[in-house]
Amino acid sequence: MGRNFVIHVNLFVYFELRRLGRYKPTKLTQKKERDFFGKTRNANKQKFSDFSFFSLCLLTLSAIISSTQSSLDLPRNAETPEEQKRRFEVECEFVQALANPHYLNFLAQRGFFKEKYFLNYLKYLLYWRRPEYARALKYPQCLHFLQAIQNPEFREAIAVTANAKFIEDQQILQWQYYTRKRQRCILKEVLRKMKPFLHHNFFWILLYLMAILLSYVHGQDIVELPDRCESCVIFARELEQIVYAFEKTKKVKKRDELTLIESLESVCSNMLQYKMHKEKHGLSRFQKIQSETMRTLHKLKDRGVKVELGMPYELWDEPTAEITSLKQQCELILEEYEGVIERWYYQKTRRPLQQFLCKERVLNGKDASCIKENQRSDL
Repeated sequence: MGRNFVIHVNLFVYFELRRLGRYKPTKLTQKKERDFFGKTRNANKQKFSDFSFFSLCLLTLSAIISSTQSSLDLPRNAETPEEQKRRFEVECEFVQALANPHYLNFLAQRGFFKEKYFLNYLKYLLYWRRPEYARALKYPQCLHFLQAIQNPEFREAIAVTANAKFIEDQQILQWQYYTRKRQRCILKEVLRKMKPFLHHNFFWILLYLMAILLSYVHGQDIVELPDRCESCVIFARELEQIVYAFEKTKKVKKRDELTLIESLESVCSNMLQYKMHKEKHGLSRFQKIQSETMRTLHKLKDRGVKVELGMPYELWDEPTAEITSLKQQCELILEEYEGVIERWYYQKTRRPLQQFLCKERVLNGKDASCIKENQRSDL
């Protein structure tokens, strides 16, 4: 009874492995199989001999061994295209996460960089440096960090939060520097394409027509745009106020580049805070408080008096042509004299920016009477 049970179990295992395709017999095994089953075809009339029983066990054992070997080889060769795609996406996302210094600080503080298996995985990920893989990265700076964390000294240093913050600040500075340079290149390309129009004075005619149109919209017959001196003086005063406000708020002991960049980024946008006082002349036209005329008109409107200015009420406080021109002049000064402004910023004893920038460089011998006027003006 026990022998017959073993025979049936062996037969079941053997044919099940054949059916599932987990075992493919060789030609020699197929010959043994034919010989064995040919001798046992009339099994109901004769009993298994010891030799037949032994042969059946050998066939089943060889099938099991072959199936086991194919199972061991399966993880390397049986990854489906969908699984490969998923693994690629996961590794791509993880590699790009390494571009964040605070994430590296997180991994270091939790001891991942001390685990051998994790370090081996980071070495494996170096294949992303190959061009065919690197082109899939949106944040290629992650490759620099992937290479850096192979160094034990860097792994130890990034565990300090202050170091991670320093790296983040440097990344911000580099990005802002890149974007400003890129904007300059784009502006140069635009001016190059507009050169034929400038040559035929078409551009200046168009600008003049726009100024007339804007003056009509704001109910004024004449638009008196700020000149170079007025624009530079307002720029200098505004930048000085922003820089000193930043330094006072941050309580910085030394002058860092990040403060300078933040100041330069906001100075020209602050020009839109100015209001036009058309009843005044010179620099006093530009003030951040609302003009007496507009205050009176707003009060009348609030009392229900119908006030008609030839434009919707929502446009009353929109920047005028003069204020828009003031912002454009600010951007031009910043574009041309950024290096001069940096030298002024890092001076141990800062001279007034109106003298250092406007009088000595921007105007350079031209009419600088507005600088004296600014000393009496209350912007």
